[in-house]
Amino acid sequence: SNGKDFSQIEVVSNNQSYSLSEMSQSPGVASGGKLWLVGGSSVDPARISKEVWYYHKNDQTKVEEWVRSNPGDFSARMGHCVVDFQNKLWVLGGSNGNNPLNDVWNYDQSSQKWIQKTAKANWPARCMFAAVATPASPGVFGFEKEKMWIYGGTEDPDEIVAKMDLWSTTDGVTWKEETTLAMGPQRGQPNGATLFWDKGLHLAGSFKLGTKANAGEYNGATLSEMVYSLSAERFLWEANPVSWGWEQFGGNTFLMQSIVFNRFWFFWSLFQNIRTAPKLNIFIPS
Repeated sequence: SNGKDFSQIEVVSNNQSYSLSEMSQSPGVASGGKLWLVGGSSVDPARISKEVWYYHKNDQTKVEEWVRSNPGDFSARMGHCVVDFQNKLWVLGGSNGNNPLNDVWNYDQSSQKWIQKTAKANWPARCMFAAVATPASPGVFGFEKEKMWIYGGTEDPDEIVAKMDLWSTTDGVTWKEETTLAMGPQRGQPNGATLFWDKGLHLAGSFKLGTKANAGEYNGATLSEMVYSLSAERFLWEANPVSWGWEQFGGNTFLMQSIVFNRFWFFWSLFQNIRTAPKLNIFIPS
């Protein structure tokens, strides 16, 4: 922002000075013409928060600025997801530092109110998972209506047992496990994964393959880097190996994020012990 990194940005509110540096690992999303940062760290279980900041162009001063909004009505958390869906800002799950969460909240900018849509969604509580909103695509099975999707994650950010389930909702309250669109054949346990939409639903990540050591566990004999693209008409996920790779953090579990801009796919990864800026990968889909 204006050539400054987060550690240099401060905002004065109610005669108190606040630094944006604490939001440097927070999940963010563009919603309602603003860029939002919400809650605590995406990856560090020691950094939980309910802080909310946004970046916008001030209508009166015409200056682009960061603004510290009122804290969310949700509990402090980390490892949550933030999504723009149905013209609202949504906060999903995470961890309160001790236990995983599966509550769902949204923020209506017109009323400036946070609303709890459900205290306990029917997907198992988790943090550090992937989420995306997809537009309505009439005539395409599974995508007839605008939806939110979640995939993967873990219950404990310190003792990772990655999940491999896929869920969707059309209202943020009632969630359906997408067994019809289940990602098979089984690709293995995700080390890091991200969902994104670009004329279809895509899953990118690193996956532990190999022979099952025990029920529900993977020995990680092979770590593959893949982009899976869903063909809803054929109920199949098409696998596309990634030759150039992305940061693996020594094979440890990490959080992967993505955005689509001008048909380019951008990927970067975050690890609990962030020391340097993450590597940005750019993928040009064929």
